[in-house]
Amino acid sequence: MPIISPNICTVVLKIIKNNRVIRYNGNKKLTTTIYKLKYPEGDELEIPNSLNFNQIVDLNGNPLILPISSPHMIVYRVYKVSTAEERKEITKYYYLELVTGEELFGLASV
Repeated sequence: MPIISPNICTVVLKIIKNNRVIRYNGNKKLTTTIYKLKYPEGDELEIPNSLNFNQIVDLNGNPLILPISSPHMIVYRVYKVSTAEERKEITKYYYLELVTGEELFGLASV
């Protein structure tokens, strides 16, 4: 029967605290991942979850399920994703573009 040394096996915990993903290895804090939206006007907003390229989100960065319930809402699309890495911190930026009214009617179920 093989013997497994505790020094060989390491457990990496992923904990979400204050809307940030923190990875731990034993007692050491490895990295913190921060997710931020960048609006067309230049504003930034920190969000609790990651997004995908070309995903449709509402004004607060919450993903929308298609078809959307009404064409009368402010909707953005993720058109670019970038990552900035610093010491023990990874920041993922999600750049948004406003979805036009014509596209919005195509996404609506009405």
